[in-house]
Amino acid sequence: MTARPPDPGQAVLPPPPPLPAEVVPGSAPALATDKPLAPGPASGPGVGLGPEPWFAFPIPSDADIEDELPPYFEEENVPLGQMLDRVVRKGYGDMRHLVTEVLPPLNPRQKPRHVIDYAKSTRQNVLKYLAILRWKAAVDTPASAAGPSGASQVGGANGASFPTPQTNGESNDTSPAAYVIAGKGKAKAMDSEDSKPVLRGKVTDTKRIQQFMEHQNRQHEEAIMHVKHAAKVVEGLRLRNPDLLTALSLLNLGTYPRLPSSLTEAFLPRTPLTNAAILDTLRRLNAHILYRLRCVDYLPPDLVVREIKDGRAYVSGAGPYGFRAELSLVGFGEGDEGRWWLTGVEWGWKSKEKGTDDPGGSGGANTKKFEGDERQQILDVANIEILPPRSVPEDRGDEIKGGAALVARRAVAGSRRGSVVLTPAETSSSRARTAEPEEHGQLKVDGPLVRLYNFLQHLSLSYQLEVLYSQALALAGGRRRGQLMVEIDRTKKVLRLKYWIRTRPQQAPQQSAAAVGKRQPSQAALGAPRPPLVGGILSVTLGEDLSPADHKTGLLAEIRDVGMVPSERELRLGLNVKWEIGEAGAGGGLKAGEVMDSTALRLDPNGLSIDDMITASTRIHAAHLTRSLAAPLLASPRIAIFPSSPPSLVESDSSARPVTLQVPLPSRTKSVSLLVGVSARAGLIEIEDEGAREGAASEERRMRVRMTMASVNEGRTRIADDVGRLMIAIVMDNLESQMRQLGWQPTRRLALRSQDLAKADLHPATSIFIPLPSSSLHYFVAKINPQGIAFELLKLARVQAESGIGTKLVVGDRTPMDLGKMRERRKGRVTKRRRVEEDRSDPSKTEKSQNQAGPAAHSQAVERLESRFEVDSRDLRNLYIFCNALVSQTIIEQQLKDRAIPYTLQYPPASGPGAPKSGSAVAGMVPTLAVNTIDLLKDPRAADVAMPRVYMQIQDWWKGGKCHVVTVVQLRHRPSVSEAGTSPAPAPGPRQSTAARAEGIDFDQASSVVKFSATDISRCVPAFLEQWERLSKVIVVAGEVSRLNKSDQFKDLRMLSFDLRTATFSYSPGFIASITYTPTSDSYLVTFTRTGSASGHSAMIAGVSPAAALTPRVALTPVTQMTPVAHMSGLTPAGMTPGMTPGSLVQTQESPHEVLAGLLSHRLNELVGTGRRKGTAGKEFILLLRSTLPLLLAIESIRAASTTDFPALVIRSVNQYRLIWDLDEKRYALDMTLLPGNESYLLSDGSEPVGGHVDPSCGALTRIPKFEGVVQSVWEGVRRDHIPLSEENEDIDAGGGGGGKKRKEKGKEAKVLAIKLDEGRSLGCEVGVVGSVLKAMSAGVEGVLGIGGNARAT
Repeated sequence: MTARPPDPGQAVLPPPPPLPAEVVPGSAPALATDKPLAPGPASGPGVGLGPEPWFAFPIPSDADIEDELPPYFEEENVPLGQMLDRVVRKGYGDMRHLVTEVLPPLNPRQKPRHVIDYAKSTRQNVLKYLAILRWKAAVDTPASAAGPSGASQVGGANGASFPTPQTNGESNDTSPAAYVIAGKGKAKAMDSEDSKPVLRGKVTDTKRIQQFMEHQNRQHEEAIMHVKHAAKVVEGLRLRNPDLLTALSLLNLGTYPRLPSSLTEAFLPRTPLTNAAILDTLRRLNAHILYRLRCVDYLPPDLVVREIKDGRAYVSGAGPYGFRAELSLVGFGEGDEGRWWLTGVEWGWKSKEKGTDDPGGSGGANTKKFEGDERQQILDVANIEILPPRSVPEDRGDEIKGGAALVARRAVAGSRRGSVVLTPAETSSSRARTAEPEEHGQLKVDGPLVRLYNFLQHLSLSYQLEVLYSQALALAGGRRRGQLMVEIDRTKKVLRLKYWIRTRPQQAPQQSAAAVGKRQPSQAALGAPRPPLVGGILSVTLGEDLSPADHKTGLLAEIRDVGMVPSERELRLGLNVKWEIGEAGAGGGLKAGEVMDSTALRLDPNGLSIDDMITASTRIHAAHLTRSLAAPLLASPRIAIFPSSPPSLVESDSSARPVTLQVPLPSRTKSVSLLVGVSARAGLIEIEDEGAREGAASEERRMRVRMTMASVNEGRTRIADDVGRLMIAIVMDNLESQMRQLGWQPTRRLALRSQDLAKADLHPATSIFIPLPSSSLHYFVAKINPQGIAFELLKLARVQAESGIGTKLVVGDRTPMDLGKMRERRKGRVTKRRRVEEDRSDPSKTEKSQNQAGPAAHSQAVERLESRFEVDSRDLRNLYIFCNALVSQTIIEQQLKDRAIPYTLQYPPASGPGAPKSGSAVAGMVPTLAVNTIDLLKDPRAADVAMPRVYMQIQDWWKGGKCHVVTVVQLRHRPSVSEAGTSPAPAPGPRQSTAARAEGIDFDQASSVVKFSATDISRCVPAFLEQWERLSKVIVVAGEVSRLNKSDQFKDLRMLSFDLRTATFSYSPGFIASITYTPTSDSYLVTFTRTGSASGHSAMIAGVSPAAALTPRVALTPVTQMTPVAHMSGLTPAGMTPGMTPGSLVQTQESPHEVLAGLLSHRLNELVGTGRRKGTAGKEFILLLRSTLPLLLAIESIRAASTTDFPALVIRSVNQYRLIWDLDEKRYALDMTLLPGNESYLLSDGSEPVGGHVDPSCGALTRIPKFEGVVQSVWEGVRRDHIPLSEENEDIDAGGGGGGKKRKEKGKEAKVLAIKLDEGRSLGCEVGVVGSVLKAMSAGVEGVLGIGGNARAT
């Protein structure tokens, strides 16, 4: 084909801009070669687009395509050496920083963690580099300088590749070997010698193809731009030539008459109207407006014409708080010649609590007038689109008839139900629907006023909806932040308010898709945000009001319409409120999605407030949920603590909780309650404890309430259980605080395993444990149960652990405590005390008090019912005291049971002499344990000392602290303590020893009652037995003295004092012995004293005058102070106790027996320890004292009369004595031996001992010369009465005992008192005359030895 020449009638197109070489036709845009493709047949196989040469195109070969690809050189890659250097440098730098800065300040425990972190990070970097290196070796082939023949080397040594998971072990090198491409691209400017090899491989080939495609895309975009430019140029060439008529008019007239009037009116002056013309025009216009409204145009029934003046019709619609508009007419004709024109509009509604500048504000006229651009926009829409006349549609015959019949049937059916449902498709009018005008005589007319009414009504409601939306946004960002979600759909005219917003809980992880056979949801679906839960949805919709119209209004409208039917349907629009229940607000019979009655939520046009609507809906919703929530709580007996004041529902005007369940709580200070209700703001259950509003101590209670609310609102627990637990916790807190005020130390846990406590129903949440001071294994327990507070006594027991190692504690015996009984006892004692006081003051009130007993009992019963979760401090303390006393009683009983000792419990009587005088309710509940003496002491001899019954009394139980036990023992024999004037005065000293008081022992001498007090109640029985074992020794002594006093032989024996540790008695007038038992050594200690009245009596016993007895006494010279010969002899007294110094001589003491105290104590212990028959030890010991007294007094008298240190007394034992004289370096001795039976003495020479036993303790003794003569002389003196027996001797015989009797005949008595033995070498005499015999024999010895003359011998 040849190119056509241009048409002369067409405009010549300007030449387009030159195209780039890439888009020249006939060239290959994507190929970067400088070889032109000549038209002609293809050089290779292919198909052309036609026979013309310009449609022919070559089909390039593979080599041509390869040549057209841009080269990719080696220097364009990133060298792996740099990456390796960077990895090494980073590893070295991190290691240096770790060693120099990080590790030194750290301790050895923290250093390994940093070293491990460094090793992990460095290892990851090395592995990444290694992965890149292996990948590079796998996808690239080393470059070679060979030509295409080098392709045969692929797969050889230089072309080794690594298999990848995608190749399944096959070679992944599918590209030809690398070769040099010369003359293309960057290589074009290079010399053939300096040409660099081009890399070949998957990566390089891909990069080259990518560059090729980018180049192609650029060429396509530039071609498109050139085509667009050509299209614009062609559009400009189509304009017509300049208008010749316009040019001629301008040349001839100088103007252009064909301009539009809109351009010329502004420049043409008009003739102004006169005032009369203006008024006339307005009057005509008013009349025409009235005519049009009455006779021509259809006026909607709801559009009220308020006034017509000044050429305007002032109308209002949509109720008293709807809209107000100003209308006028343009032209005085009908139809197209005269039309309605809107000149102004304002709103009659207002927003609540808004100013005059806001729509519906509370201005003076209560209206809002639009001004400026906003007013003009409304007027333009109304005057241009709404009010212009429109053609009336023609009737549609049978279709219209059928539609009318359908509407009529629906209207009849709706009237029966009370409502009419009309749809736009079924009807075109709100009154008489479209029908045949010929049949009904109705005329269909255009309805511009109907359209204006619908438009202004819709616009007014749209403004109201926007005002509500702005109010909702302010609430959502202010007072109801986080609890209100606002959404508006302006297309559908719907405002949605979602209240009580909550986060939707996370979904539980679903089962795998393979397990259920379903497709597994995508990760995007799982991670997508889920819509929150809402309590309710309030939808404010601008829609047609479907409520039936007033029949009267409709009838008047039909009369006024005079058969006219408008072509437009009048709409009765309004803001409809729909209230739906959300997922978070379901409950109490309400289901999610259920529609609620929104009658109470109607909007007031006189005061639009979204806050009021939301508040009303949330209050109604919260009140309903609260009532449904409180129904099971009101029926539950767990929260009805006070029967006289049960839980109740209380309504309030509070914005927080419209309805509140008020549950009274126990409190000792003021009336408090637990408030439970659903919050109208958040829709959550709120629980408030009035007792935890103030004070730092209530923080724990407030925290517990918050935890309970969180648990209930999250749905983990039930409200009934949580409220019950919360009330129990409050009661427990009150009880624990009350216990702490009493000074106790309550605890919630014991040293037991949780499962052991659970088995015993001793949960820490409902149990309080108070350790009792009497025992570490006993606890006073207070438990909370539905019936109230229960108390019990708990004992823990030690058992073998399951592992066999050690022991563990388990729950042992449990003893319930009766709180009601304790209350009755307390009130009974108070009532009894009052009655006693009333009887004392006025006996006539007794009958009156008895008559009031019935109401009092009833009030007590009511109090018990009302206070089952409250305990008076007195009752609580009484229970604690009783438990403590009961534990003490149990411990005592257990000790008796362990020893198989039977016992009985004796409670004090309720009235009478033995009734308790204490006002405590526990008085009379603590018994006394009575035990048989023989069973307790396990000794038959105890019956002879104590009464048959021993009583164990619990003391100090009323103090509430550690109790102690007093064991009461009454002695059978009352010690015969001497009275004043009848016996010598007792020894000075306290009535009871300090040691006895320190051991808790008390003795009442008047009643012979011994009380043993044990502070350690756990060892009261063994402690008593130990104390009794010690004290029985002294008690036996006192009893023995009292028993001997009753015999004729020991009538002068008197008990002076007895304090359970020491028995003091007078064994002879003026001579006192004190026997003390020492528990440490389990032995007796005897001490002696002598009173002042004993001087004369002792002189008579010794056989001297009282005057001589009153002379100053001379101390005996000890053996260590005698002559050297005597000292060298080494005299050592025999029979000395450890307390005496060997060889010491007796010094004059206050009592002559004091020098024998150690020996006599030893003798007494021997007598008691030999197990003699009852009473023999005491009698023998007292006889020993009486027998040795005359001898010691005589020696004391001899020593007092001597002018030298001799004779010296050596005590060999309690029944052996020796008098020593040293003369001319010789020692002479006179032995006095008390014979068995304690009735006679044997006097002999010390050098010739009786029985042949020589005592070397006094050294070598010399025989007394002429000793037989001395014996003979003394014996004859006794027989012939050379030794006179005076009246004093008779007293000695009677009082001193010694077995002698009062003599009646001197001759007969002399034969009995003395006798010669051992062929005259010794003399035996009775105890009664030993003093006289000793004095005579001592004088005879001194006479034979020539010591002191014969003064004493005479």
